[in-house]
Amino acid sequence: MTMTTQNAVAPPPTAAARRYTQQITALVDEQTKEYLLGLAIADADAAGQERPKEGEQIRRLLDQAIADRYASDPRAYEHAVLTGRRELAARAAHRTQDAA
Repeated sequence: MTMTTQNAVAPPPTAAARRYTQQITALVDEQTKEYLLGLAIADADAAGQERPKEGEQIRRLLDQAIADRYASDPRAYEHAVLTGRRELAARAAHRTQDAA
């Protein structure tokens, strides 16, 4: 199963398989910022690119963390996805009611 369908809860194998819906802004400490930029610079250098892509590093790390969480406890992962899905639906319904 992949997250490309409404009812699926398993993560897709790669970032390319995901349907990104929005950017997530995260507050991170300076060392994390430095680490992400260092990873991005290393990848850019290896690929012969001028500009590092921190966003790609963040997506790659998130994909890795999500896959690890799913592998270690698929039921907890499914519970979290379904809980989040219900909350997003409730928020959307609330916004619709507020707009009316």
